[in-house]
Amino acid sequence: TVDGYNSEGNLAALRNPILAAELAKFILHIPFSQINVPEFLQDFKIPESVFEEPKILDLHYVDFNNNKENFEKKDFLNINRQKFDNWLFSLLNDKNNITFIERTKLIDFYFTRDRKHIVLVLKNNGKVRTIISKYLLSAEGSFSTIRNKMSIHKMPYYLGMQQLVPNLKSGTITFIFDDEITDFYSWMIPKKDGLLVGSAVSIYNPRESFNLFKQKIRDKYNIEVNGKISSALISRPLSVRDFFLGDGNILILGEAAGLITPSAGEGISFALKSGSFAAQAINKSSNSPMLLYKKLCKPLIERLTAKLKKARRISKANTRAKAYANSHANLK
Repeated sequence: TVDGYNSEGNLAALRNPILAAELAKFILHIPFSQINVPEFLQDFKIPESVFEEPKILDLHYVDFNNNKENFEKKDFLNINRQKFDNWLFSLLNDKNNITFIERTKLIDFYFTRDRKHIVLVLKNNGKVRTIISKYLLSAEGSFSTIRNKMSIHKMPYYLGMQQLVPNLKSGTITFIFDDEITDFYSWMIPKKDGLLVGSAVSIYNPRESFNLFKQKIRDKYNIEVNGKISSALISRPLSVRDFFLGDGNILILGEAAGLITPSAGEGISFALKSGSFAAQAINKSSNSPMLLYKKLCKPLIERLTAKLKKARRISKANTRAKAYANSHANLK
């Protein structure tokens, strides 16, 4: 059973011929970074219609506090996340072993006494029903019901807010750091229809922080940021305790597992990998997939663990300044 069904849920179902996926909630949302690292896409033949223009993007780092800028060639792929998720979902349409249950809320879940199965309590069209499943995969994103019940350690949340500036072109992704706005990051990402301008701000004073950010963008770049605001919660791992892959036959994927970069909020790449790893673990070790899943995810955890120190270094203006002085280190 897959709960949530983001990209990682699509991929887990696609890669697992024995997996029956009951859809607890199918939401096409507006993700924020909307970039993919090419190495994570090497197994896919993705249609060109999924990509935005420009297709290939490099990075532009801007530190407002220290008045520093840095350009780096990264060759990131610029995708439209809704089209990407739709494409992944379309690959499942011909699978006759997958059942979708839409407009359904997961109320509760628990192991059977022998811990070989999981009982799911669902609410569908106003009625409560139960499903017994051998596996449960959480692909719910940042605010995971399953993770929150299983783990006492809670990740911090930010509110991602962004607006599209129509007809504005750029050839780079810009990541912006400014302690007055947030200790996370802000962004400007070019899309076909314009420039996405956004920030991951504190959940306690989001509108004030976002308005200040827009004012600074206007003052520095002469860009007026108006229009409809899209927003969503973004989780941010700050320690190794934030990485939680599940227990028993309950596997937690992607952002729900804390698999998201702590400095720039990039999670789709890790979501795709963890979805694939979950399917492999179930196929190859059906009785106890967790051990294999953790083994397969170990390089992802190690990669993100190495980024935690960088995230701490760039979260404050004074430590960013020391980094420039000591090693001319970039901000990635």
